[in-house]
Amino acid sequence: MAVSKNFIIDFLTAFYEDNNIPVYLFQQDRLLFSCPEQETFCYPPKTHADSLRSSIAAGCDIKSFSTPSGAVWGGFCAADSSYFIILGPGFSYSRSRFGDA
Repeated sequence: MAVSKNFIIDFLTAFYEDNNIPVYLFQQDRLLFSCPEQETFCYPPKTHADSLRSSIAAGCDIKSFSTPSGAVWGGFCAADSSYFIILGPGFSYSRSRFGDA
């Protein structure tokens, strides 16, 4: 069963509202939707997007990585579709990273 674009957009909107982590919906290299709405210069960095896409194309169902600054990016394909979703950046903080408050 194919997943509709509108269902994916509704899901991504709810995900952003609950988690405050930006989401991007692509079809091939074309951005179809982002939440929050983004200008071109705010899209995920091309190197991150390409890394996530190539891992998925190589057979990974889902891929994530973190940058030296602590930003976490994730990507996956919607089941039975040509849509590709990128989440991020998210940030992981711990007491050990900042010391005891």
